Amino acid sequence: MLDLIREEVKSRNRQVAVKYGKSPIHSPRLFTSNMYFSGADCMDFTTLWHKIILLPLVAALSLLNGCAGPKNITISSEASATLNRDRQGKPLSVVVQVYQLKNDQAFKLLTPDLLASGKPIQDVLGSDVISNKELVFLPGDKKELDISVLEDANYVGVIGYFRQPNPHFWRLLYDAGRVRSKDLKFKVGDCYLQAIKPESIALPDQPKTAKIECQPAGY
Repeated sequence: MLDLIREEVKSRNRQVAVKYGKSPIHSPRLFTSNMYFSGADCMDFTTLWHKIILLPLVAALSLLNGCAGPKNITISSEASATLNRDRQGKPLSVVVQVYQLKNDQAFKLLTPDLLASGKPIQDVLGSDVISNKELVFLPGDKKELDISVLEDANYVGVIGYFRQPNPHFWRLLYDAGRVRSKDLKFKVGDCYLQAIKPESIALPDQPKTAKIECQPAGY
C-alpha cells in the first residue's frame, strides 16, 4: 500500500511540474515522505489518503463486524476405560452437559450435592443459559462434535454427571472467546473432567494443590 501511495505521489508531482512549468522542487511545496506537493495539491493528497488508506480500513472493519455471530468449533473428548465405576468396579456410561452461558456466577455456585439432588441444573442456572448440548460417553469412548458457539455466549461450562464425582473437578469453566479461537478438548476420567484445550478458568473449589482421586461409587 505504501508503494502505491508513493507512485501516486510521484504522478502528482509530475502533474505539478507541468502545471508550474518547472521542477516540483522549485515551486512552493509541502514535504512528505520524500515527495513534494504544492499547497494547491494538498486537497488532492487528502482525497488520495481517504481513497487508499481510510476507505480500505473502513471496509476491513465492516468485514470484521460482519464476522460477529455464531462461531463453529469442534468439541473433542476421550473417556477413560475405567469411566464412572460402580460399587463392584465396573465402568459405566456418564452424561456430560456442555452449557453456553451469558454469566458465570450461578455456575460457580454449583455443588455436587445440588447435582445429586435431582434438580435440573438448567433451572438453577436460569437465564444465564443460552444453549446446552448433552453428550453420553461409554467407557473408552472418543467423540468429536461440531457445534456453534453463539454470539451472546461469554462462558462455556462443562458438567460431568458421575456416580461419585471428584469434589473439585466434576465441572469445567472456559472463557468463550478462547473456545472460539482454540476449539474445545477435554478428558472424561473415572470421576473427573480434565481440560486439555483451551486452559479452563480456575473455580473457587479447584485449588492448584487439589489432587484427582477416584473411588468406585459406594465407598
